[in-house]
Amino acid sequence: MLLIEIAVFKNKRFPFVKKGGRRISLILLVLTISTVSAVSQTYIGPSLNLGNLLKYTPVSPGLGTPPMPSGSIVVNVRKNLQNDWAIVFGASAGIIGYSMVVTPEDTLSANSYDNKNRFSEYSTFYGGLNVVIGKDITIGIRKLLVGIGGGGVYSYSISPASYGVAAAGSDGSFATTFYAKINPVNKFNAFAKIVAQLPVSPRVSLAFEVSRHFSSVIDGTYDFYHTNWDTTSGKISLYQTEASMACLFRISR
Repeated sequence: MLLIEIAVFKNKRFPFVKKGGRRISLILLVLTISTVSAVSQTYIGPSLNLGNLLKYTPVSPGLGTPPMPSGSIVVNVRKNLQNDWAIVFGASAGIIGYSMVVTPEDTLSANSYDNKNRFSEYSTFYGGLNVVIGKDITIGIRKLLVGIGGGGVYSYSISPASYGVAAAGSDGSFATTFYAKINPVNKFNAFAKIVAQLPVSPRVSLAFEVSRHFSSVIDGTYDFYHTNWDTTSGKISLYQTEASMACLFRISR
């Protein structure tokens, strides 16, 4: 911690200070430069992410959301502190994928309608920065870095998306039984994450993390038609939540 204390008194040099003078104390909650070693390690590599479940409000019996894989590129700069502590500054850029499984109830024909319709989307991109504070835990001859942190990202979607399902009636005509519209929300979003990083060789490390964002990256609605369900319409949101595994290559000495 750095403590910077400035005392200013009224005199000819500082005529703007009111009579009696005043004392300005400024505390900066930053790590002292002397606690940071001169050695930093830079890593870069791909990350495989799994998650991003859609949220339906209210929940509908005709909607599901399986976890979806997605990918990103990760850059980390690690600086070692005292007593096996470390601080990691990171940057990432990637794509968000999600999937919607629709099973409408069919009241138009004599046969029950139980076909599942799956809609998947990869049209939202993001980039962001983060910082993690962690500690090395010795496991055999290796050191596992375990830490917690967070940051912010900016997400951008290419265009809105819409999905529909139609069923054939007893007279041979078709009618819409489900319709959903997804509007992108291009915005900054804060997140928190838990990280574990294990070196497998002098140049390669595996990083595992779980992250949770605090705002939805989409704003959607859904409607069911020709159904006896109590829940026929609602909202769709997506809070980017992922379990990730990254293979990181050290590019600094």
